[in-house]
Amino acid sequence: MKRPACVVGCCLLVFLALFFYLKPPEPESMASISGKSIKIYGIADDKYQKNKNTYLLVREAGIVSGKESNKKYKVTVKLKESLKNLSEAPKIGALVTVSGKVTEFSRARNPGNFDYAKYQIIRGIDFEIYGADAAEIPEKGRIRYMDEALCLLRERLSETIDSIYKDEDAGEIKAILLGDRTELTDELKSGYRRAGMSHILCISSLHVTLIGMGLLGLIRKTGLNKTASSIIAFSLISMYGRLTGSGISTVRALITFGLMIAAEFAGRTPDLLSSMAEAAVVIMLAKPLYVLDAGFILSFSAVCGIGMLGSPLKRLIPSDSGVIGSFRTSLSVTLFMLPETLYFFYQISVFSVLINLAVIPLLSILLTFSVISVIAGELFVPLGALFGIPVKLILALYRQITRLNDGIPLSVITPGRPEIWQIVLYYAILAGLIVYTERKYKPDTLIRVLCTAFIVLGVSMLLIRMRPDISLTMVDVGQGDCHLIETGGGKTVMIDCGSRDVDNAAKYRVIPYVLSRGHDTLDY
Repeated sequence: MKRPACVVGCCLLVFLALFFYLKPPEPESMASISGKSIKIYGIADDKYQKNKNTYLLVREAGIVSGKESNKKYKVTVKLKESLKNLSEAPKIGALVTVSGKVTEFSRARNPGNFDYAKYQIIRGIDFEIYGADAAEIPEKGRIRYMDEALCLLRERLSETIDSIYKDEDAGEIKAILLGDRTELTDELKSGYRRAGMSHILCISSLHVTLIGMGLLGLIRKTGLNKTASSIIAFSLISMYGRLTGSGISTVRALITFGLMIAAEFAGRTPDLLSSMAEAAVVIMLAKPLYVLDAGFILSFSAVCGIGMLGSPLKRLIPSDSGVIGSFRTSLSVTLFMLPETLYFFYQISVFSVLINLAVIPLLSILLTFSVISVIAGELFVPLGALFGIPVKLILALYRQITRLNDGIPLSVITPGRPEIWQIVLYYAILAGLIVYTERKYKPDTLIRVLCTAFIVLGVSMLLIRMRPDISLTMVDVGQGDCHLIETGGGKTVMIDCGSRDVDNAAKYRVIPYVLSRGHDTLDY
């Protein structure tokens, strides 16, 4: 068996996917306490600032007033008053009491809507308390001083970034370096997504590998032996992962980086697919529900694309040119992730492969100068601003690319959400392509043409939409009416789009549904 880790990972993934498909996770109903004031006690697990509000994450929370229960919950707490800095909030690991009103997480009301309750279930969070007062119980709990220090360091670095960069640049740098996307505007995020550049705003393997290898090289230059320097470097990069919130892509990158160091000790070359599978197995065993998470699926699909389609595309597009190699890598990721991209976002960027040829090479420079500017800014803000000049130029270029992309007709197409059978058929065609090119090591022109035709066929099968002659959908917008009429020819008519009790009903309920149906404009 050439890659046993991949076999184990695939089997576990299929088993969990089938299990949760047959028995989907459902949140516990909090209707009996929703909107009511309660008091809980539990352990402070994290704290952060978001949209000028202060939040606590409390685990092992027991309800001591209102409807009492012996069950322990994990709760997000929105404090009544935003604190000036996080050092004023209860320490991480401390036992705390919280008093406030309960709110349940919202469910998706229409196909294509974001299911916030499902998102929180995956992360193990049961409900939210808002307008809350929180107090730390003195000398109770076990303070996690490392996590507390990292939390305060994250806040300090965020303030340093604010002092170096202007608002828009600062939000992007916080997303890229600290994993904090709360200050990104919807316009900016959607612009990056339409250009196929959303991965720029996430902590990725490139971040972890670049910073980790930089640390490893610096530590080895001090004269420490290979073992000690590797342990120190991995410990520091793991702390960086905790500093950024330990997102799925970050955890995957940390595991992969650790396996890369282990392979060096063993005198072997790390295998991309095996490392990816081992990281997936670790995450799925620790938190099985993450197989339902979009971040998990997209993160691992990107690596699968490089590992599984990279070789077939190299045989179909043979060239030693660096540009062609980058094009093949970008194309392999785009093709493999196409079903997931459509399933979660309903749209695809036509020019994303070409755009990433320009933006990816600049990302290493962006990351390097971002790190240097923030470190320098901690010492002397003008010095940090000086090192931040290349960062500002690259970010300005990125935004200009998104604007140019939006200005090109048909740069984004909206096929909508594909059916499961279309996704299965698409991957079956890709699997056939992979197997066939493995056997034909030196394909001739005819074989290349046939393989290209199969790729086009697979993409076409994924994009096709079969519609009835006419359909009428009553979209749930809360207290109000919204009717969408669709014809077999793709014409659309919307009657009303009003709601009295739901904020931004069009943005969060109607538009996502219309996009999921494969429409980005309305005819009438």
